[in-house]
Amino acid sequence: CPLAVPAGVPAPLRIVTCANPEAEAVFTAREILHFVREENGRFRDCAVLLRTLDGYHDTLRRVFTRYGIPFFLDRRESVAHHPLAELTRFALRVVAFGWRSDDWFGALKTGLVHRNDDELDRLENEALARGWNGAQWTQPLPENDGAPNHFENLRHSVTPPFEKLARALSGSITGAQLAEGLRSLWSDLDVAAAFEAWTREAKRVAPSAAQVHDTVQAQLDDWLNNVERAFRADALPLHEWLPILESGLSGLSVGAIPPAIDQVLVGTIDRSRSPDLRITFVLGMNETVFPAPPPRAPILTETERQLLGETLEGRRESFGISTRQRLAHERYFGYIACTRARERLVLTCAAADSRGTRLNPSSFLTHLDRIVPGVFPAKASEREIFSIADWRDAEHISEIAAPLIRARLGTRSESPDADARLTVAGGDACPTREIASLADIAPLDAVVARAAQFKSAMERKPLLPAIVSQLYRAPFTTSVSALEDFAACPFKFFLKHGLRVKERTEFEVDHRQKGIFQHEVLSEFHLRATHDGKQWRDWTPADAAALVREIGREKLNTFEGGLFESDDARRFIGEVLLTNLERLVATLVSWMQHYRFNPRAVELAFGMGDSPLPGWRLALDDGRELILAGRIDRIDVCELADGNFLGAVVDYKSNGKKVDALKLFNGLELQLLSYLGFLRQLAPSAELPQLMPAGVFYVGLRAKTGSAKSRTETFEEPEAAQRGAFRHEGRFNADWLAHFDASDCGEQFSSHYMTKLKGEVFAQLISDVEAHLKRFGSEILNGNISVAPYRRNQRDTACMRCEFGAICRFDSWLDPYRALIPLPRKAPAKGANP
Repeated sequence: CPLAVPAGVPAPLRIVTCANPEAEAVFTAREILHFVREENGRFRDCAVLLRTLDGYHDTLRRVFTRYGIPFFLDRRESVAHHPLAELTRFALRVVAFGWRSDDWFGALKTGLVHRNDDELDRLENEALARGWNGAQWTQPLPENDGAPNHFENLRHSVTPPFEKLARALSGSITGAQLAEGLRSLWSDLDVAAAFEAWTREAKRVAPSAAQVHDTVQAQLDDWLNNVERAFRADALPLHEWLPILESGLSGLSVGAIPPAIDQVLVGTIDRSRSPDLRITFVLGMNETVFPAPPPRAPILTETERQLLGETLEGRRESFGISTRQRLAHERYFGYIACTRARERLVLTCAAADSRGTRLNPSSFLTHLDRIVPGVFPAKASEREIFSIADWRDAEHISEIAAPLIRARLGTRSESPDADARLTVAGGDACPTREIASLADIAPLDAVVARAAQFKSAMERKPLLPAIVSQLYRAPFTTSVSALEDFAACPFKFFLKHGLRVKERTEFEVDHRQKGIFQHEVLSEFHLRATHDGKQWRDWTPADAAALVREIGREKLNTFEGGLFESDDARRFIGEVLLTNLERLVATLVSWMQHYRFNPRAVELAFGMGDSPLPGWRLALDDGRELILAGRIDRIDVCELADGNFLGAVVDYKSNGKKVDALKLFNGLELQLLSYLGFLRQLAPSAELPQLMPAGVFYVGLRAKTGSAKSRTETFEEPEAAQRGAFRHEGRFNADWLAHFDASDCGEQFSSHYMTKLKGEVFAQLISDVEAHLKRFGSEILNGNISVAPYRRNQRDTACMRCEFGAICRFDSWLDPYRALIPLPRKAPAKGANP
């Protein structure tokens, strides 16, 4: 019969539908608080039960902590990544795989080998930069200019226990030898003393977790005893022991003892036990959650196991638990869950999971409705749905904290609706103006003060002039590429070029190292090719390629301390880079018969250290000055019949690049045209004559091959395909087209939109770039450090490849991007419709 409950008395059985697991946890927390406050209950009278804690334990821990509910989570925690387990794992890998740096620092950073983390961090940074690896760690570190390496004392102090372990575990070893070697390592490192210190600290901070270290050590001792007993006489090489030992380490876990204090029990139906409960909350009453689906058979299906049982036993009985038996177990678990409490039972189901996937109610709920009609109606609209209709129903201040803090700070959120309404856990909204009078609640004082600090920090107010003068000393000197960083995001420039934040150097063949190597080879090629008054055009393509190969071979052995010779993979990368350079130089030399310019200078530095050329001085507002320094990859010069000289700037790019008109208009691509602006105002010198700007080009160092119409075309004209793969991208003055390509075949230069510009347009483009440089320099000296990354589309933003995301914490879901200014529309021709 339907439940008959007097008015004001809680129903003994409730089934509530929530939006998601988070809402289930919020509903449960509210009901527990209400039970304790209004019904004279105790926290220990409540229990939260689930079929499995997967997908719920983090949510429940977070929500119950926010609501101030004491709870005990009855769940075994894996200790496979406890420091002692990590030390054991990495120590064995260090010995087995020859002291690889990843394994070595994995052991050092457990906190059980060396107590000074700062020293270990500096040692790791130096090792990554120098490429220290393998047997290097068992020998004295290389000297620095004849002086002992200052990291040698640290290396010498931490390696002896591992060297001792390596000697003990050499060759084939038994389980007893392995156990003895690991116990000796723990003893040499005084692991017990470290655990005592950690336990004392844990008792001060989190008493409930104080015994975990002793428990882990006891479990690992038992684990070693089992290894010793099981493999006493079985001898294996260490690398064959590793998967066996990893299997044992990965299965280690610890469980806390339930405390005898006033706490809510949170656990699973098949594990947790509680003798006396007044109210039980059963969460996750959804299909695929409770009842739990039967696991997939690992090898044999149920039918195959049943047939095997008939064959061996002569009777109809399957090996293992059948699907019917598993379903019976699930119904038994459902019975246990519904009979734990002596007063009230509350069951909840979620309409969707945490990722928004729709979920169906459990079959147990319809079964309960047959037992107690009306408790779970067939129509979804008639079921009890969890929502908070009025802010006055709030059970905890966390539910109204956000609008209260906004009221105290006098700020508004991004959305006007968010200011006018308050919604908690998917419930109905209520006007926040009604709670404005509560904005003087005393417990919020500390929270509001902290929120005010965050608000002030996130505003990124301009730097004070005194700070600016310390960061950028007069005269303010920077590079064009740095100003491009400012154009992308002012805060990125502040971090990278003001605070000089940078990633640690690693002994790796990354894009930067590849580019540096190729630039050095091309620079040396120019010096040798132009020796004794010769020009590039005086070489045949084959001879030029051979010269590049010779130079590359020499530099591969010495570049960055033998970076490209350190292993086979890096040697292969070096060969690929050389092959690309051979093809590039052969192609460039072959074009010289139609290209009237001659390469005149390479890697030309200006305004840098002892460079012969001064920096480019630009006058800013208020009498301030900006000095630009840089390095130009290549400058080509063409002498005209009247004695004047044309200048073109060539920039090598690892993967090629195109001039983007929109980014150029917004000041995001300034480098090449800025170099022309510098050359335009440069006085004649021994390095260069007075130049008239003629063009700027990007040249890809790696061939970009396109598709051919047919396979035959590819094989019949391989040279033409190769030349097309190195086609230049850029802008040039169309008045000098004949000097760029005397054949007018367009083979060397790409003909994409706006490559050729009229003389006055090209000159104005350089002037516009100069205006960008002055504007950015003024904004930097005015202290602009705003977090304002640009966004062009979903795949092109300033944050895509920014290495400072962990510092600025820009959230694309909450924070607005800066939109680029669109290109101005062309004026319609006369007589055309506008």
